[in-house]
Amino acid sequence: ASAGCEGGGYSAVIRKFETSANWYDNLVAFALEGSDTISIVKNATKKLNVYGIFSNGSAKLINSSNLKFTTSGSVGSITDGVFTASSTAGTGTITVQCSGSTNPKPSVQLVINVTVTN
Repeated sequence: ASAGCEGGGYSAVIRKFETSANWYDNLVAFALEGSDTISIVKNATKKLNVYGIFSNGSAKLINSSNLKFTTSGSVGSITDGVFTASSTAGTGTITVQCSGSTNPKPSVQLVINVTVTN
């Protein structure tokens, strides 16, 4: 510091800290652990481990409270990230999106094909 700025010394060090970043800011895709197709026996349960894929290539298991699960068809229901198959055989889908009354990342979703068997 005694040499001054022109002499190659430092007058200040600047560091940037992101304190208001959201977990989904750099989210580019979702992936289901195993496969995006589920075949399950009626009344059985399965934990849906959903990973977020981010723009830097990293992947992170996403807490189910940060996700919105929507089913189509009569395949079953989801509570806290656990899928419970219906009591009848059939097919349908589960759509996974970011949670919230307004989806903060509508361009990112995962569609899981589900078959419930006897």
